[in-house]
Amino acid sequence: MLFTVDAPLWEAMGEAERGVQIKAHADWAARLKAEGRLIQADGLDSDARLIGPFGARTVDYSIDSRAATGFFLFEAADWDEAVSVGEGCPVLAYGGLVEVRRVGH
Repeated sequence: MLFTVDAPLWEAMGEAERGVQIKAHADWAARLKAEGRLIQADGLDSDARLIGPFGARTVDYSIDSRAATGFFLFEAADWDEAVSVGEGCPVLAYGGLVEVRRVGH
């Protein structure tokens, strides 16, 4: 599951409110871990390298409000369960987006 933070909204938050949101993510990850679902979770850096026929380019995703800012890798029995888990992501409470994808085939 990838998540995207609404960057302007995040920047407008005070430090205390950001701390509350960070704790909400940590608590949610701990709950998923306690349920035996969580495999890994982390933030994604906005600095990236895009590689293609043009070679390698440096990309700054901090200016793209649609770019993923973090991920949670968790287990779910099916799509419905995965979506249900994703709907609990704290990022949704402050304007972020969640994208659920299957890993592997």
